[in-house]
Amino acid sequence: MSDEKSQSLKQVAPSLIARFVDAFNRNDANLCEEFYTEDALVLLAARKPLQGHGEIKAAMNAYVGAKLTRLDPIVVSESGDLGYYAARYEFEAPSSDGSSAKETGKSLVVLRRQADGSWKVAVDAAIMDAGGES
Repeated sequence: MSDEKSQSLKQVAPSLIARFVDAFNRNDANLCEEFYTEDALVLLAARKPLQGHGEIKAAMNAYVGAKLTRLDPIVVSESGDLGYYAARYEFEAPSSDGSSAKETGKSLVVLRRQADGSWKVAVDAAIMDAGGES
C-alpha cells in the first residue's frame, strides 16, 4: 500500500477496489471504515445519508453475510487531489427467510488524496437499477 501513496488514482483504483470488496465480503467493518475519510458521506437507496466513520461502520456491521459479487469500473478519472470512479455493482444479502436478495446498480465514488498521498473515499453513492438492468 505504501507504493500506492505516490500513484495516480487510475493506477491505484484496481487494487483499492479489490481490497475494499475483499474487506466487505469478509464482513470486516473496521477495515472497510479505513477506506473512507473521517467526514465521508454514503448515499444508499431508501436509507438516510450516512456521514462519518461511526455511521458508516454501523451500516457495515448491519450487512453481515452480504457480498459484493461484482464491482466493475466503468470509468476512473482525476484532477489534482480529487478523483472519481463509476462502476457497475451486484450485491447479494441474505433474507430473513433464508433466501438471497440480489441488487444491481451503478455507483459513483468520489475520492480525495490524503496528506500522506493515499486515496480515500469522500462520497459513495449507489444507484440501484430499476428493472434489473446492469
